[in-house]
Amino acid sequence: LLKPFEPVVLRSKVQVFVELWAKTERLRRQDQQMLLAEQQARQRELLELRQVSDERYRSLAEAMPHSVWMADADGRIEYFNEQWRTYTGMTRTETEELGWEHAVHPVDRDRFLDLWRRALQQGEPFELEFRLRTADRSWRWQLGRIVPVRGAGGGAAVAPWIGSCTDIHD
Repeated sequence: LLKPFEPVVLRSKVQVFVELWAKTERLRRQDQQMLLAEQQARQRELLELRQVSDERYRSLAEAMPHSVWMADADGRIEYFNEQWRTYTGMTRTETEELGWEHAVHPVDRDRFLDLWRRALQQGEPFELEFRLRTADRSWRWQLGRIVPVRGAGGGAAVAPWIGSCTDIHD
């Protein structure tokens, strides 16, 4: 500031700087709001795509004539298709409370569970023939296949596990 100064000129210069700062702040807030709105729109879009993908998977699994299931990365079963319930006669509640392994023949159960634990530890698929109890309480031979689904880019991390049981008795 040059001295002596005129109060009117000083007030007017300060007012210009205050207005400039206020406009800059408004623009910054608008940019932040736009970025936030774009991020929310992307998140909604991703959620919708995930829901469509999940629905396609479930439709595919329900259309199969095989028992199909999905487990999380730690091996906890998250989904059985309707064919599983029809074939084994186990309701969703029974499957969740008793555990799916109760449908596996007692002689085959330990071998099955050992392979399943090993697959979980190593992240490797496996295939096994075993007997499964049907809704009429008979035992029928199955070919069980369990495959890990890898994360994005085919990395080492297992996302879910997908399993299927195919009746090979006849």
